[in-house]
Amino acid sequence: MGLAATAGRFSRPSPKRHASGKMGGMVIIEVTSTVHPDKRDAALEAMRVMGVETRKEPGCLHYRFYQDIDDPNTFFVYERWSDGAALDAHMKTPHMDAFRKVVPPAVVGQPIFARYDLEDQ
Repeated sequence: MGLAATAGRFSRPSPKRHASGKMGGMVIIEVTSTVHPDKRDAALEAMRVMGVETRKEPGCLHYRFYQDIDDPNTFFVYERWSDGAALDAHMKTPHMDAFRKVVPPAVVGQPIFARYDLEDQ
C-alpha cells in the first residue's frame, strides 16, 4: 500500500482519483482541535450527533471523537473510510452541514488536520 498525507485546516478534504478515474483506496482523517469553553457543550452535542449519524454511512469504517486527558476542551477525531467516494458523500450529508454550523465556529486557534490516502498497489 502507498501512503500520501496532506495537512491543513478544518476544510473539506478533496478525494484523490487514480489515473483510471476511480476513487482511491482507504482514506484516514485525523483532526485535533480545541473549542472555546463557553461553546464546549454545544460542540459536544454536535460531535455526538455527528458520530451516531456518520457511523451509519456506507463506507464508514471508523468514526470517533476523543477528549484530551489533560484538556477537556481539546478533541481528536479519527475517521477511516473505505475510499474517497465514501468520504466525499459524507461531506455532503445533512449532519455534516449541521456540524459545520456549530463546531468550526467554536474552535479556538487553528485545528491540526491530516489526511492519509492509502492506495492498493
